[in-house]
Amino acid sequence: MSVLNLDVSRNGGWLHRLELMSRRPANADTAPARLIDGARRGMLEDSGGFSGYEEIMDALADPSHPDHAEHSAWVADITGSDEPFHPAFLDISAVNMRLADRL
Repeated sequence: MSVLNLDVSRNGGWLHRLELMSRRPANADTAPARLIDGARRGMLEDSGGFSGYEEIMDALADPSHPDHAEHSAWVADITGSDEPFHPAFLDISAVNMRLADRL
């Protein structure tokens, strides 16, 4: 097994741990990579690092927060969904579909 620790934030501190579980020959019928398991969804694009992401999550969690509507609309635009944003939810099928499209 190979392990890659990847820092995906500009300011550091947002790490992803990727584990290569196996290798297989290239096959036109199979995606070259797929997600088997994970914990939590990835950060939102351009959310401002940890402090910005925390601020957005606080506003989303509190309908009376002055920035709730603005952040809700922004998250809906980023995610392409009006469904409530759940930072702990990881849609493995959706990730694998995106991997198949990109690789």
